[in-house]
Amino acid sequence: QILPGAMPWTHQHIGNPALSSILNALFKSGFSDSYCGMRAFTREAYQRIQPRSAGMEFALEMIINASKAGLRCSEIPIVYHPRLGESKLRTLKDGWRSLRFMLLYSPTALFLVPGLLAFGLGVALMALLLFGSPTIGGHPRGNHSMLVGALLAILGVQVLATGLLAKTYSLAERIEPEDALVARFYRHFNLEKGLLIGGALATAGVLIYVYLFAVWARSGFGQLFRERPAVVALVAIVIGVQIIA
Repeated sequence: QILPGAMPWTHQHIGNPALSSILNALFKSGFSDSYCGMRAFTREAYQRIQPRSAGMEFALEMIINASKAGLRCSEIPIVYHPRLGESKLRTLKDGWRSLRFMLLYSPTALFLVPGLLAFGLGVALMALLLFGSPTIGGHPRGNHSMLVGALLAILGVQVLATGLLAKTYSLAERIEPEDALVARFYRHFNLEKGLLIGGALATAGVLIYVYLFAVWARSGFGQLFRERPAVVALVAIVIGVQIIA
């Protein structure tokens, strides 16, 4: 229950519900109010939560880490009274701090899923255009669409790498508990395999360029209408070097 004058209507009906909904969607926490400061927890639970925040994000971190640790949590009703002193809360600044904190604690939703989708879409688009010119609305899709596919594939790999680094950092710093997906990844992927995969991709790209140069030379160095294989070669080299790095 929120008594009259205890909370601005923008916080009560917009900010708090929206940010609590984002928190529940990202971390499956299931709380109706993620900002209530009335908390109780056992010593064992506190040690498993491992809070690190020094600011207002502390309230969110408790819920996030409790959810990640699989702790049993519940809500009980309280009455929220008007504050006697002046509130230090700044709507836009602190709202952004909350959103930023939740996103940084969820590299899967912020990086891995979007990166995988972008990479898959880009590769599919390039493969479709490499072997034909499909039409959409009666208009053929060609080289410009191929470049869009290349852009998506390269950005997708970059975002995926950033998400993996964020996951690795959070595990190394004990920000979150062991992640089964990342653990499986590192059991099957190491520096040597990364060098081999990246080197193979980059080499394939170089070989495509060598083939295109040979075709160009046989034609007497005239016009060479082989833009799409050249785009594939470019993407292979860039992604290969990214993986090696």
